[in-house]
Amino acid sequence: MNSTANAERVPSSVVASYTVALGGQNILFAIQLNFLMFAFTDLLGLLPAAVGTLLLLARVFDAVNDPLMGYVVDRTRTRWGKFRPWLLISPLPLGLLTVAMFYNPGLPPTETLIYAYIVYFAWTIIYTLTDVPIWSLTATMSRDVQERSRVVSIARVGSIIGIGIAAIFVPVVATLIAPESKQEGYFFSVLLFTCIAVPALSLAFFGVREQVAPKKEQYTLAQQFKWLRDNRPLQLLVISSLLGFMSVAGATIVPYYAEYVLGNLGLAGPLMGAVIVGVIAGIFPTMYLARYFSKAKLNIWSALLRFVIGLAYFFIGFENLPLIYLFSFLLGVLSGPNAVLIPVMIGDTIDHMENKTGIRSEAIAFAAFTFSNKASSGLAAWVTGMLLALTGYIANQVQTGAAIEGIFWLVTLLPAISALLSIIPLFFYQRAISRLKS
Repeated sequence: MNSTANAERVPSSVVASYTVALGGQNILFAIQLNFLMFAFTDLLGLLPAAVGTLLLLARVFDAVNDPLMGYVVDRTRTRWGKFRPWLLISPLPLGLLTVAMFYNPGLPPTETLIYAYIVYFAWTIIYTLTDVPIWSLTATMSRDVQERSRVVSIARVGSIIGIGIAAIFVPVVATLIAPESKQEGYFFSVLLFTCIAVPALSLAFFGVREQVAPKKEQYTLAQQFKWLRDNRPLQLLVISSLLGFMSVAGATIVPYYAEYVLGNLGLAGPLMGAVIVGVIAGIFPTMYLARYFSKAKLNIWSALLRFVIGLAYFFIGFENLPLIYLFSFLLGVLSGPNAVLIPVMIGDTIDHMENKTGIRSEAIAFAAFTFSNKASSGLAAWVTGMLLALTGYIANQVQTGAAIEGIFWLVTLLPAISALLSIIPLFFYQRAISRLKS
């Protein structure tokens, strides 16, 4: 390795700190993604349609909130860097709000819904103040594309492990703490895992350094939106994420699927475990294949195979538990390319836009990325809530055949169709990148 490459290599201690921090953040994200809708319907007693609408409106709010927070973060200049200060002040409030979302205030239904709106909107604002900076850090650790890919691939394992810790163990610990009370069990389980996640997330401040210094000039909001408007490859990645939004529904619906379709809420953890193990298993082959194939093509093929597996899962049904675990694992493996390559591809667009325009705007780019992630989860939650309402779902009751069928659609067929749709923008990505280079 030459001296230039050595200079661009990120120290192991920094990679470790960043990986643990991303794992901590994703514990909190997975708690929200996997259990929030279940908590609002089954623990707080809100109607599925009302919860789905709440989560969708929060995503509409993010359309303004995320770019605005990206703009604020991009203009930050301190002796600690551009992004790290936000990762010092935001973890604790985010943790407190995460716990608050699982607290039943014991109010009448209307007041409980207002409480849910206040807590969740506050959560999404603070989450953005961790999400935009922590992903933007990847573009500041090194200018070497391969080195960034290495860091992201390792850190993505940390993020998947964080998701797995929450997805698998929150319901297990909830049952151990209070087997007769879902409300009490989930509250104290979330509190426990939040106490682990907050210090871990804080390592993004204490253990990471920004090696690529920002330019001294600060760009106006209009300049940054023009940069975003002209960044065609980034737009295609965002559109792909939005079209693939129902892939997120599988995680949101797992507690319902385990309890009401498979007949055992305790299966929620193992089912998510199969997915998480699959994602981790899919990450490292992806980074090897990315040396020989374009990142866009790898994402296209993985999405196409997710469609095939999801369709097979739908037609085979849910009577055979070993097959359910196998399908869950395979869908996880095929999600690996998307999990690890998209952040790297966004970093590539940042470099190319800087070469073309002279403007480097990591925060705005990753604000678009985080918005697409949250918008996808909001759209999935809204569709989930509407479908549960339309099929007659009633919390904590034996479900009708229509409700069971609706839950199964949300696990299998709808994510499969969404994966297929997500392919369309990726066909145009490489051409858009080539135009930026020219």
